[in-house]
Amino acid sequence: EYAASNDFGFLVGGDLNSLLDLTTLLDVSYDQPSGDFEYCGNTVCKAGASFSLELSADGPLHTPWHLRSARAPYTAADFFSYAPTVSFDYVSGTKYTLVIMDALQKQGHGSLAYLHGLYTDLTSDSLSSASGFVLPYVGPGAPLSMTPNHYEFILFEQSGSVDIDSAYELELTSRANFNLTKLIDNLNLGSIRGISWSFAFNDEFANVELTVFGLLTEDDYCEPWACECLGSGASMASYTGEWNFSEALECGAWDAEEDYCQPGGLEDFRSEGWCNESWCFVSSACPGAVEWFGMYYSYEACGSVDYYTDSESYRLDTYASNAGGDGCDCLSPEAIASLSLNATTGNSLLVDLGYSATYGANYCDDHDLDESAGGCNDPDTATCWCYGTWCYVNSSTCTDDAFASSVSVPVDGAGLSYKFCEEPAEDEVAAPLECTAATNAGGDGCDCLSPEA
Repeated sequence: EYAASNDFGFLVGGDLNSLLDLTTLLDVSYDQPSGDFEYCGNTVCKAGASFSLELSADGPLHTPWHLRSARAPYTAADFFSYAPTVSFDYVSGTKYTLVIMDALQKQGHGSLAYLHGLYTDLTSDSLSSASGFVLPYVGPGAPLSMTPNHYEFILFEQSGSVDIDSAYELELTSRANFNLTKLIDNLNLGSIRGISWSFAFNDEFANVELTVFGLLTEDDYCEPWACECLGSGASMASYTGEWNFSEALECGAWDAEEDYCQPGGLEDFRSEGWCNESWCFVSSACPGAVEWFGMYYSYEACGSVDYYTDSESYRLDTYASNAGGDGCDCLSPEAIASLSLNATTGNSLLVDLGYSATYGANYCDDHDLDESAGGCNDPDTATCWCYGTWCYVNSSTCTDDAFASSVSVPVDGAGLSYKFCEEPAEDEVAAPLECTAATNAGGDGCDCLSPEA
């Protein structure tokens, strides 16, 4: 019925709705140790992690390293050494099949459908209870660095014990060009009882895996290193950051052991993907080197992916550079609260007026567009000033004429001023055309006129 659609068993939304009858939470958890491996002539060090897949429409997002099935020394045989723990509420006497697949099984991408694991005749939620045909779990070898691959865990209830002939076993063993609908027909699978999933981008470990299985060569991804770490013994006299990264003169996942990257710590930082990536300080002459607190860093020099530079964390860490120096840095939420304390309520005056605790804080941004208190959160009624890019500064330390006393939110005697920033935030919402009309003509009396004028 399902395999007849075409050669690859392409799925269109709703094709398997008749089978979807979820009765259990499919809990998938990983326990991965730290480790290192050789990559393009360098040793890449990676931190370990223990986690469960926490589902959302576009997540969770994990790296192939953290979803790996391999253990050192990472020969072909070592890539079948580990499988995640899969727990579900099973019915005694009922048998199940668990399918783990790369979900790029859609029209135009049939050759990308890949079977990452198959466990049949499961009688409990332990994968070791599978007494039928088994293809052990193999982790993602995600080939794409810009688009995340979607890996699915699908639990089917069986109608009875499965019987797979030798020809079909051989087809499944190849794993490539996997046809889910053909599997459903051949194994006479019943309802889908549980699902889970994860997204994964390419990382250097995925390239190692693809190379081990003959799908890539090092020439496909190893380029001559454009730069190297400064190396042990190099001077850090120019470093002005508050974090102790004295060892970052060599490659390492230096953030991984910091408090902000620990479970239960600052979850937003961990979810951005950079905590476990390897990096080091490099020369300012290195292509792609990023200036940071008086020095320059590079992930590429360590063969890693740079998730940090475009992250919210980078903006928070470097917010001062988004405003002016000499006492004119953008203020933190704590500093704003201290300078605008309402002695009666114990809150920031801004919070009492209905604004969020981060309003005007940390870096230059179009802060007003997120605030209902100022009436700017509705694009249909937002006036032009709502689109301004600015931040709060300390009026007692920032005396430059370019900084004005706050007029949008009166905080009398609070010591707060605001600064309009010359460079917009990366994610700034574009202002309507009528807010920028003057820039579309000439100055000195030659600006485009409004309809009223």
